[in-house]
Amino acid sequence: MKNNLILAIAISATLAGCADLKEFEGGSALGGLVTITKSGPGQQQPSTTSASGSPILSATPQREAQPGTKACGERREDVIDLAVDVDTAYVRLKRHFRYPTLEERKRNSWGFIDEGFRHETSPGARYWMKNGVKVVMDGKLFKGWLSTEIERNGPTSTVYLRYCIGGIEGFNGVPADFPQKLIAQVRAAAERKRSQ
Repeated sequence: MKNNLILAIAISATLAGCADLKEFEGGSALGGLVTITKSGPGQQQPSTTSASGSPILSATPQREAQPGTKACGERREDVIDLAVDVDTAYVRLKRHFRYPTLEERKRNSWGFIDEGFRHETSPGARYWMKNGVKVVMDGKLFKGWLSTEIERNGPTSTVYLRYCIGGIEGFNGVPADFPQKLIAQVRAAAERKRSQ
């Protein structure tokens, strides 16, 4: 709700100085953050019109309109079954990837929390952590956003890793076997085994 209000205010402020909205049709505003499209009765797109019958302009955030582009190159999701319980897996993976809790993040962020940050806990059932992390592989350091969701699976646990290879939020310059080595690293950290 807060983001929608901020977006509406930003669009209103941007468009307030324009005498004619036609310069924005099919273009973008706010430095490319939103794309403005025109929908009307004679066009193929589904549209909404006002009571007077005039077309309504709609703004769509570009991240939602074009998934898999600049912010993220290739989306990956890997599922790993672990031989340890959910709470043990959480503690070990939190320590391995240095995921901060919300309180730690607030204390060290100067009041700024990234929109993608997550740290949700339901002890004994489910954990979800998402943050920018550093992964050391073959002596090289790679940085990117990593989402680690851990769910209880009876006496064991299942981990869902979500990340991007390439793009602004993804891991860049990684070797071709990065996904396999990341899975091995997660398994080794959670189960306390030595990775290859």
